[in-house]
Amino acid sequence: MNFDENSDEIPAANRTLLHQSSAYFSAILLSRWDNILGPQVHHVWHAEDQLVDGVVQYVANHTLNGEIGRNDTSEPGKRVTTKLCLFTERETVAVAFIFKGYSTSSNNARSKYRSSTTKSLFSMCLLLPMSKLKSYLPLHDLCDVRMRMYIPQLVHLQEQDATLAKFDKLIIEFVGCIAKITKKPLTDMQFQSTVLDAKNIGDVQKCRFLERCIMSHLQTCGCSIVVGNTLEEVDEMISILAMFLSPSERSRSQCAVEGDQFRYESDLFLQGLTLEKGKLSSEKIPEMEVIRTQLPSTLIDVSKHEVKQTNQLHKHTAMRKDMITNEQVKDETGFYANVFRPMEDHSKLVRTFLHEISLLPPVCGVREAYASQFVRLIQRKALALIKYVEAESPRPHQGVALDPASSHALVKKLKRALSLDEEGDWKIVLATAEKLKPGMFRHVLGDPSEHCQRVEQELAFL
Repeated sequence: MNFDENSDEIPAANRTLLHQSSAYFSAILLSRWDNILGPQVHHVWHAEDQLVDGVVQYVANHTLNGEIGRNDTSEPGKRVTTKLCLFTERETVAVAFIFKGYSTSSNNARSKYRSSTTKSLFSMCLLLPMSKLKSYLPLHDLCDVRMRMYIPQLVHLQEQDATLAKFDKLIIEFVGCIAKITKKPLTDMQFQSTVLDAKNIGDVQKCRFLERCIMSHLQTCGCSIVVGNTLEEVDEMISILAMFLSPSERSRSQCAVEGDQFRYESDLFLQGLTLEKGKLSSEKIPEMEVIRTQLPSTLIDVSKHEVKQTNQLHKHTAMRKDMITNEQVKDETGFYANVFRPMEDHSKLVRTFLHEISLLPPVCGVREAYASQFVRLIQRKALALIKYVEAESPRPHQGVALDPASSHALVKKLKRALSLDEEGDWKIVLATAEKLKPGMFRHVLGDPSEHCQRVEQELAFL
């Protein structure tokens, strides 16, 4: 379907209307390259009255024309290239995801017939007005992760001659997630309303629960799911954990929303979910979706005072890779059941932090400043760990995983040098080091999949 660049007369069969309440993006555009006709608009998802005349075909032309000489020998859906395009003359920002897919024999995007499995170049574009560029940038990583997860599923539908109706559901879920994050942002948390400012902070049980929550939150790289019976108790815990996140990480988080359905969103740092008494529980969180996330997660049930977490990053990454490889995405009760495990570690760092912050007066932002100082303390320890690893171990910058013997010896040296006597403290500092220098976790603790392969080879040799 080739439109005039200044006109966007899109047939009804090639567009899907989105709800106005989730209209953060002006449109989401799927286009493909035709060797004879050039860029073709394949399908458009948009809210009513959100499209600017002449933008759709203009974006399709300018995002695909520069990819004519693309040298891509990978299989369809395996390689995705991201481009951020600013069209100032149209007051539009386009975030384009270029990939190889299967073209259809009909211009109708929902046609069930394809004469051949011709491979073509496609572009999935997120369109938004220039005025939203600043608010979008903190969300770009989340959008990038989601699109790279959705595009292989789209290519699979194309290969199976399926309609785009199944893909519509993914797009609606995606724009709904972005709308919820922007509707109730986590950037203006009120520190004074948190439990840390309450007079009963010295309560032993409450302090132990807070210690476990903060410790596990830091151990899982700042990714936590907070569930509870009421909106107030969930948002109260979220406001505490948000103090240990950077501003960009808070932008990828969401509070619990009044009247919102119980729905988990992957690849967020913090999110709150309210439970409907008698119908839902924290066990209902889809564990397969949790495994798909790039980082491990902490599950905090503030009603039951329970804290659970997934495996550490190196094991979580190996499990995620294994799940994607075996395409076990629909079996939510299969091999990967019981992903969350009770967290029983102790942390001297967090315990000391809670004790000292309780001694400070809750006025003039004193406690908030002390919390920021605590985060900087952990970061300094993480930087020391990184420098020590770079000096003591070979090729850390290349992401080479150590063998089990070398890893064990290095971990003992690091714990002794950094005075990290408790296991909880060690995991916190290592997770922070991973955020500062990606690949540190795998290098220090090794790759579980490589270790399994090594054991299998040794057993086969015997």
